Amino acid sequence: MASVTIVNQGETAAVVVIAESPSLTAAYAAEEFVHHVEKATGARLAIHTEAADLSQFSVRVYVGDTHAARKVGIAIDELPLEASLLQTIDNDIYVVGREDAEADPLHEQNQYSGTLFGVYELLERYVGVRWLWPGALGTYVPRLDALSIDDLDEVIQPAIEFRRMRWRQSIEGAIRRYRPENKQLAFSDEGLEEFAKETAIFLRRHRMGTRLNREQYVVHGRVSHNMKTWWQEYGKEHPEFFMMDESGRRGHYSPNSMRVDPCMSNPDLHRFIVDEIWDGGDVLRLGAKDHYATCQCENCLAWDEPHPNDAFMTGRIVSNRYARFYNAVYELAKDSNPNVEIIAYIYMGYFPAPSVDIQLDQNVYLEFCPWGQGSTIWFPTDPQRLAWMKRQWLGWKATGAKLGYRPNWELGGYVMPHISTRQGGEFFKFAYEHGMTTVCMSYRGQFATRGPEHYMYARLYLKPELSINEIKREYYSAFGPAAKHVETYFDFWEQHNHRLLSEGRWNNMWSSPATASQQYSEEIFAHAERLLDRALREAVTDSLPEYAQRVEFLQTGLMHAKLAVQMVDAIQGYINDPGHAPAAQQAIHDLVSFRRAHEGDFISNYLSAVRIERRQYGAQIDQLTSGQDIVQDRPRFDEYEAVQVPAFLAHTDVGPYLGHGWYRNTFSIPGHRLDRPVEIRFGAVDEQAWVYVNGKLVGEHTAESEGRPAVELWNVPFVITVEPEDLVDGENLLIVRMHASDGNAGIHKPVEVYQDGGRIEFAQSWEFRKDPDNIGVEDGWYSMVPGEDAYR
Repeated sequence: MASVTIVNQGETAAVVVIAESPSLTAAYAAEEFVHHVEKATGARLAIHTEAADLSQFSVRVYVGDTHAARKVGIAIDELPLEASLLQTIDNDIYVVGREDAEADPLHEQNQYSGTLFGVYELLERYVGVRWLWPGALGTYVPRLDALSIDDLDEVIQPAIEFRRMRWRQSIEGAIRRYRPENKQLAFSDEGLEEFAKETAIFLRRHRMGTRLNREQYVVHGRVSHNMKTWWQEYGKEHPEFFMMDESGRRGHYSPNSMRVDPCMSNPDLHRFIVDEIWDGGDVLRLGAKDHYATCQCENCLAWDEPHPNDAFMTGRIVSNRYARFYNAVYELAKDSNPNVEIIAYIYMGYFPAPSVDIQLDQNVYLEFCPWGQGSTIWFPTDPQRLAWMKRQWLGWKATGAKLGYRPNWELGGYVMPHISTRQGGEFFKFAYEHGMTTVCMSYRGQFATRGPEHYMYARLYLKPELSINEIKREYYSAFGPAAKHVETYFDFWEQHNHRLLSEGRWNNMWSSPATASQQYSEEIFAHAERLLDRALREAVTDSLPEYAQRVEFLQTGLMHAKLAVQMVDAIQGYINDPGHAPAAQQAIHDLVSFRRAHEGDFISNYLSAVRIERRQYGAQIDQLTSGQDIVQDRPRFDEYEAVQVPAFLAHTDVGPYLGHGWYRNTFSIPGHRLDRPVEIRFGAVDEQAWVYVNGKLVGEHTAESEGRPAVELWNVPFVITVEPEDLVDGENLLIVRMHASDGNAGIHKPVEVYQDGGRIEFAQSWEFRKDPDNIGVEDGWYSMVPGEDAYR
């Protein structure tokens, strides 16, 4: 039959029909359809339940599980999860999916979303709606004189079975417990809640979700680092199950360490996993700890053979070992449950494909995460490394395992226009064309500086068959007459980032914004501003104000990036010279004021920005915003005095001491070993400790980090891992900020530094200084958390 007309010249004879008691998802889907159609045509469709008199309407759009749908023979209960049936019968249109009456339509765990997804498909296909970023301005709805829908008879379903942008957990966690030091620089309480709500709507409109059973995935994807706790749980009884270091020692001297790899070649461990750790269900996770060190026993080393030589990797490659381990455990587990699925990572030293022909069952699911030991991929990257990453994907695919894609590279970029659509999109499409079944990507939400990139991934999640150019045309069309100018603007940034890479000046800024001004100078910003000025001049020629408003949105994001660079440079100036404190204070004030003024515009996820800022400059920000005389109060290293370690402070020249204090020492790492992490092993610190290396907080052993009262930590050993990017060639500055609330205080047991399981010579020539603003127990300081960085 011919198409069905919904609206013509602002008039409509159509109605949206829902069940008498619709599911939450169906009711929400109906509202979404009506809202967008009204925005496109000016006509607002009525929503009625089936019980209403519908005789006056010549066209009925049935949304959700209705009696009418079942009466015409639609087998709703037989539809796959997340599937949408779109069907036209006479003049009626049916948009139907399986439903759960109470499921939250906005939650990505709601598998019964076919009805909602079907509505979104119609809006994209026939109305031309494009969701560019959260909020009303980010919703592009072309104006239509008429809206018709073709004769339909199809079932559609997202191509990828698990689609997640990792943002919800961090945002929701922040709402539950919004730390004052983060709120100080980020959203207001109301702003954070609004950002979270609108981002959830935005991502759901792009059909983020899954049709997997709940036990088949966790917060961060399908895998977790569940093996990191095994040493704590089983190490005392079974030390033989855990890694041996180069000295022949099993496990770790700290019973609480979460950096202990299993001895993967041990067949008794395989049996123990299946019999004692696994619950016998359909999922058996083997998510390794988030660290480099692995077992050095003879059998595990033999499992690595033949050891490959890989120009892009540093350290030992253990892919063969991990693949054999996954196989060994699966072969035992399937005897108990033939449906069991092994879920694990491809990560760090086992990211490269196996160097031998190891065959894995299709019930082994591996999440491809290019991270660590030289495998880390940031886009842009050089063509050789991109080709290398494709070879690793194909190599793992050749094992027969099922693959998912879980990159971390979107963690980089800070708030800058750190955009790379060509290479990132190319690899995504490559992975999909070569067997990708799931995708879980970190999501910074820098919508005004990385908009086309964010939009590209959202579209590829749903329709990976789309070309990158098609997706970019969709995005730029929302800028009307300024589309070409906006495309030129973002092309400029993409080319700039590739140029930085070719000149060796590019830095991913995932953990520190310190290099922002070196990559994004005033001159570069000025050129970008001129490009947006041209775009705005073109946009205002249209009678629709939204085109110009979207260009202004990009300008606001660019100004936010500039102010962030100015703040970083000002704080760095203060570090070098305390006399620059007023300038730094002004820069912080300007940035925060700007953020609060524009928090409802959704230009940036301020929370992710602040975490990077405070990771590098937390202590300086605390000082600069404390209202104190920051020049006088800044700790000075020339006030340090030699002190004996290990020893309670009361047993040294310092004498009895409670509250905060600062220790310092140094250790040396030669340049050729800077690609490997370092472990600092503390026998004990009474009571709490914050550890800094080269001015950056790298770890802590506190009431907050351990989830225990501070008074219980005084005699507990702990380990702090320093990642390679935080080390420097030669002498590295180690600072320990301690706090004790009762009894004794200080580093009263030995401190050792290790790398690759070997001890680094480390002189116990410690120095100590009292904190000039020390707040004692009577002021409750022991319950507070200090700033996140030490002073260099």
